[in-house]
Amino acid sequence: MGITFDLGIQRRRERRGSRQHAAALADAEARAKAELEHIIAAARLVVSTRFASATLLVSRLGVTEEVAGRILHRLEHCEVIAPAQAGRDVQTVLTTPAQLPGVIREFQVRG
Repeated sequence: MGITFDLGIQRRRERRGSRQHAAALADAEARAKAELEHIIAAARLVVSTRFASATLLVSRLGVTEEVAGRILHRLEHCEVIAPAQAGRDVQTVLTTPAQLPGVIREFQVRG
């Protein structure tokens, strides 16, 4: 007696897997878009206030400490703010208000 394989079952599994994969991709894209929006909002905030700290991002943007840390790291990487210094909670803002539109365009292009 051989093992038979129902091709219909396999196709249903493949379709289900494709739907799950599509849902996961859509979820990842939504998270990336939300993160980009937070980064742009944070860039606007720190440039306008000339003040950059995790506490500011948590209170003004409503993000968690973890997300605020990631945003600050990204702003450092893009040279919007200076790297963190040991013992200081506030980071120096390097970008001027005149440079901000170009920085935001760059964020939007690079994602």
